Amino acid sequence: MSPITAIPRPARRGAHLATSIAVGALLAAMPPAASAAAQTLPFEATTSGEFWVAGDVGSSPLFVVQETGDGSAGDLGAMHYQLSVVQNLARPPAGCGPSSSTGTGGVALLTLADGALSLQRSTGSSCFSFPLVQLDETWVVGGGSGRYQGASGKLVRRVTGDVRDGSATGSLSGSLKLPH
Repeated sequence: MSPITAIPRPARRGAHLATSIAVGALLAAMPPAASAAAQTLPFEATTSGEFWVAGDVGSSPLFVVQETGDGSAGDLGAMHYQLSVVQNLARPPAGCGPSSSTGTGGVALLTLADGALSLQRSTGSSCFSFPLVQLDETWVVGGGSGRYQGASGKLVRRVTGDVRDGSATGSLSGSLKLPH
């Protein structure tokens, strides 16, 4: 039964005011459906940072790469990022040369003026041809803080790194779904 049909019909015309007040109170107590609708935002960013390998590469096929930097996320403004990924030399991507690797995991934090986004890497590959490494990764948005609390989405990251100086430049693109 709808909230409006739950109110009995008045016996006489003078009672219409009381019924109108009751209907108004019922409607005011109902949560507005439009404000609960999710909002989807395009996400396009350019990044520039530095990366380094944590630990000794060569003692195991697995190694950790850490990166930090800054960027611009279009309408969302300036951002800072930090990430840590695990790469596997034993699984080089098809078509890539020696010392190339496939990603096995990773986490990242993007900090913007109005909150932060938490990311987990779902796929990734690193093609190495000295002195450059080409990265192609997919990241899943797993929530955040501030405006991005409860956010979801998928972002694709493409980066070129230079192993001589540890510089990394690239892009991050996709969409964010905000719950409110």
